[in-house]
Amino acid sequence: MKNLILLSAIFSLTFATTAYADITTYIDAWNYIPHVQITVGNLEDCGQDQLVYDRPMSSGYRASWPGTGEDGNGVCWRRNDDPDNPNSPMGIWTRCADDSNLECEIR
Repeated sequence: MKNLILLSAIFSLTFATTAYADITTYIDAWNYIPHVQITVGNLEDCGQDQLVYDRPMSSGYRASWPGTGEDGNGVCWRRNDDPDNPNSPMGIWTRCADDSNLECEIR
């Protein structure tokens, strides 16, 4: 019986899946931003990662991205250069996620 329990424990540890602590993005600094893009992935160019958000964003918005953080995928974001002008061009990408920072404010 001991051998069966030991074998079961070893099997469980061997085939356990990796659990990531998901990265959360949020906005508090602005009441409204007309255009925000968020990507998830590990490519050097954030714009080539998977686009998961592409629309306006209001204060109080908060979302967690599964499979990110702690050796998972990274999260990047960008917004209008001038949030008060919906016709302003998109700004540069900001990589907001690494293993030590699991919350990312969109500013």
